[in-house]
Amino acid sequence: MKLTGKIALITNVSHFMGPAITEEFCREGASVALHDRDEAAVKPYAAIAERLGRDVLSLTGDLSRSGEAERAVAAVVARFGRLDLDDLQSEKAYGAMRTYGRSKFANIAFTFELARRLEGTGVSVNCVHPGAVGTRLGKNNGAFGRIVTGLLRPFFLSPRRGAATSLHVATADSLDGVSGRYFAKQREATPLPETRDPELARRLWDESARLTGVGA
Repeated sequence: MKLTGKIALITNVSHFMGPAITEEFCREGASVALHDRDEAAVKPYAAIAERLGRDVLSLTGDLSRSGEAERAVAAVVARFGRLDLDDLQSEKAYGAMRTYGRSKFANIAFTFELARRLEGTGVSVNCVHPGAVGTRLGKNNGAFGRIVTGLLRPFFLSPRRGAATSLHVATADSLDGVSGRYFAKQREATPLPETRDPELARRLWDESARLTGVGA
């Protein structure tokens, strides 16, 4: 019950590892704010928290008042893909795996940039690689993608085991105050060196703020 009295904001909750992460964080005592692109899809997963006697604080897409977390965790998978700041939307050149890799590269770079921006505030920001997890990822990638995913599925982690690194980073006493790090298999790992480039991360942040209109 290491997260008793804490709030866990869980995004993309109705997809992939969301249900398993929700259950594991609730088992550790956290109240949860559940977020998804489809608000209606979130509601069934609130039952997980309620079954375990945890508060469901939000089912809305508005994250602005979800509360501060002492340790923010971004679930990312990338070890491939390079950013093209002149084509962040992949409008000039699109490839499914290349674009997916770029999105995960950006997740890591964003984590490190956010950690720099929050330095000294007491808020920790880390990212994790959960491993190859047997979720519904790939089910919309056509017949070939479904066949490949099916062949590899016996080698994938269960969603619950995939959630282990996220839970470890959120609860380990040894990580109090640790920020701007990358974790895999419940230990600190080395990300792609380019994701540590502060100038690239700053430019990515500023360009993303411009594209989304949310402010720098």
